[in-house]
Amino acid sequence: GYFDGYYEAWYQTIANLISYLRFRGQNTYFAGIYMYHGGWFPSARFQGDPATGSDTFGEGWQGGVVELMAKMFETNGLNLVLGVQFFGSRRIREMDTVSDAEVIIGKDSVRMITKDGRQANGYGVYNFLLPEVRDEMLALAGEIADKYGSYPGVKGVTWLQMPLFTPSTGKQKWSQRYSGLETGYGDQTVLLFEKETGITLPEFSGPGRFSDRYDWLLENA
Repeated sequence: GYFDGYYEAWYQTIANLISYLRFRGQNTYFAGIYMYHGGWFPSARFQGDPATGSDTFGEGWQGGVVELMAKMFETNGLNLVLGVQFFGSRRIREMDTVSDAEVIIGKDSVRMITKDGRQANGYGVYNFLLPEVRDEMLALAGEIADKYGSYPGVKGVTWLQMPLFTPSTGKQKWSQRYSGLETGYGDQTVLLFEKETGITLPEFSGPGRFSDRYDWLLENA
């Protein structure tokens, strides 16, 4: 929260960072402004979620600090890239109410579905291919661009890639240890895959349809 001398302390902190960057011969810094489920910048939509331990983030928190950093970087000829470590958001978590048993009988989930027909657990497991998740991510990127894109020192936004975002990122290290290739076999995702690739899978059904899709795709796609 705020305290007497809040911005003075931030100014000195950023000045020390700039001195360190110059000492190291670096001209670019990646500054995280969104972590897990909430923003570290003033935002009504992406405020923190107490259920995820991010209740200190959100509207009014650290107001003006990103702007201060952007201006100081511009003055010193340095580049600032704003970082997002996206596990989800309050809106997505509120949609995350489906059980594994409901997935088996065909109910849609906002999570990645594994080859065993289970919802992936851990961090970075929301299905970014689904419109409702993708739209939330794009809204976050858009809000950051609207707030800070006019500052010459801000050069872009970077997204920290989570383990299940692509097959190439390896195994999920925090929970059930699924690799990227072992997820993405939910009903919605397969329909999107067929639409975008033109590849039509056999009409697998029942509780075993997820593993059947996994086997068929590894052999045929």
